Order: sequence, then structure tokens, then C-alpha cells
Amino acid sequence: MDDAVRAITVDLKRNRITLHLQNAPEVHPGGRVSASAIATLDMGTGGRLLGVDLDGRYLTVSETESADIALARSIDASVTLYSDDEGAVTAVDVPCRGNGYEITYPSGNR
Repeated sequence: MDDAVRAITVDLKRNRITLHLQNAPEVHPGGRVSASAIATLDMGTGGRLLGVDLDGRYLTVSETESADIALARSIDASVTLYSDDEGAVTAVDVPCRGNGYEITYPSGNR
């Protein structure tokens, strides 16, 4: 399943990128942490975040370019999931930096 990311919030102080899956004004997680999970981050050229795989649910962040096909890599990372009252995931917090990787875009470092 491919889900659209509706908005992205970057918080370099907290080392987090939040991928919002709902329309504004519901884009802020609002402290409704539901769980931590291990996700696969797909990285393109120059550390660009392409998408996040949450156990078969794929969140597309940016379109794949031709150079990404040969140079793309995947990294497992711990993410924080936010959900609404019904349990549907509304946002995902992704670390900007982790063991062996750094997201340079859309984190603002590029």
C-alpha cells in the first residue's frame, strides 16, 4: 500500500522529521504517541529520503530519480508512530541521523 505524505515537519533540534498523513489542521501529532516501530528508510542520492516502509505500508516522500535507482540504499531505523482515537496512523517521526546514515533532504541540510 502506497500512502501519500501530506506534510513534512523538520525539527533539527530534536533530530526528527515528521511525516504527516492527514490534512491540516490535523498535521501536528499532538502527543498521541501510539507506538515505536522499526521501519526501512529508502535513501537516494546525496542522502535524500525517498520513502519509508512500515511493514508493507509504503510512505512516499519524494519521487525516485534515475540516479537513485543505481545508488539507492535502505536502512532500518526506529520510528515513532502517532495515531488518532481509532488507532489509524496519522504521523511518523523519523530520525534525521542514525547509525550509518544522515537524511540531507528534506531535513534542510541540503
